[in-house]
Amino acid sequence: MKLTLLRILSVWLVSTLTQGQTRYTMPAEWEPQETVWMGLRTEETQTKFDTTTLEMIQALVPFVKLNLILEKDTLFREGKSWFTPFGIDTSRISIIRQDPTDYWYRDPGPVFVRNAEGQLAVVDFRYSNYGAHPDSLTERARQHDELDKDIAHRLKLPIITSSVFMEGGAIEVNGRGTLLQVESVTLQRNPHLSKAAIEQDLKRVLGVKKVIWLKKGPADDDRLGLLGDSVLYAVRGTGGHVDEFCRFANASTILLGWMEEGEIGADPVKRITHDRKVENLKILQQATDQDGKSFTIVKVPFPQITYKKRVVTESNRYYQNIKRARPNLKSGTVLYIVPSASYLNYVIANGVILLPTYWQPGESEAGKKRDADVLALFKKYFPDRKLIQINPIQLNYASGGMHCVTQQQPAGKPVSQQAAVSSK
Repeated sequence: MKLTLLRILSVWLVSTLTQGQTRYTMPAEWEPQETVWMGLRTEETQTKFDTTTLEMIQALVPFVKLNLILEKDTLFREGKSWFTPFGIDTSRISIIRQDPTDYWYRDPGPVFVRNAEGQLAVVDFRYSNYGAHPDSLTERARQHDELDKDIAHRLKLPIITSSVFMEGGAIEVNGRGTLLQVESVTLQRNPHLSKAAIEQDLKRVLGVKKVIWLKKGPADDDRLGLLGDSVLYAVRGTGGHVDEFCRFANASTILLGWMEEGEIGADPVKRITHDRKVENLKILQQATDQDGKSFTIVKVPFPQITYKKRVVTESNRYYQNIKRARPNLKSGTVLYIVPSASYLNYVIANGVILLPTYWQPGESEAGKKRDADVLALFKKYFPDRKLIQINPIQLNYASGGMHCVTQQQPAGKPVSQQAAVSSK
């Protein structure tokens, strides 16, 4: 269903919350979840990511209900019968059509918060297609700014309006009052706001008391660009979303992506990532939580990835895009394409974690050991959850990951009951 101006205005007039009303907070992801919203197919992605999407659905369905987002019925003519051969319980799946929509649903999709009575609301962050200049935004991207409000309307949930441009993958909370986010992302998205104003608004809409400003994300998640001189490495990402490199394992423990000095070699991507993580580690070591207590910081290595090698030509769309970053780039140049790969872009739901894994037969044993070491680490910090390893590399080469495709809806009062309470 197309999002109409009338519908958007009706949602805003009826259900927008302002400062001073009921206090809502964003629950931690490890808290009980009602459902997980997840991208299925869009006109842009078609069936490109079906392999990974299907693995994720298979892994999640036994633990949590899924709302799968579909842009057009014609993109999924198979319907739920598509899942049957894979032993998936389709009674736990709902296909939600939203036109337009986004496969990477965490970023423009609804951010759910909850009050002390268990009632949910949706935070409406502004959306700028990852910090694109307003004049360059397509109509489709502008429409994506309305996706969260559309879901709030369907669920009859109140909307908490924010003045901050922010994507869902750019925020990480511990559920007790502390927020992790990244300065290079947040300030780039919000040149119209001061740092103090941004922090005040984040505290208001997410119900947090403490905002920690990390500096930059790993180099492989930088916006479109080329690194290196004689050997060129192409990166394309969000600009540094926190969900790729820094996550809460619990309210007092932080998992930080880490690059050891000995791994760098001549790779400029790894060098930049290492230096940034050293800076972020210092910030976290000096930081305290909402109660003034220090964090336990656990270093999680980055995966060992063999970059794809590509010769770019003028007829190649990738060449046209990357040429913006380096105008003197010549046709025929060899590039190494760097994926946004990380173990920390995992998905957590009721009793389960979908953990990235990267080694494939024929690759180095060092990569296999790295996967095993990270699995052991997660078993230590998530002993009560089933760990299911899925290779997300096809998503990583598209500048995303499994966490980017999903958005959790925390457990709360049934919508019918909440709607009745809210209408009083």
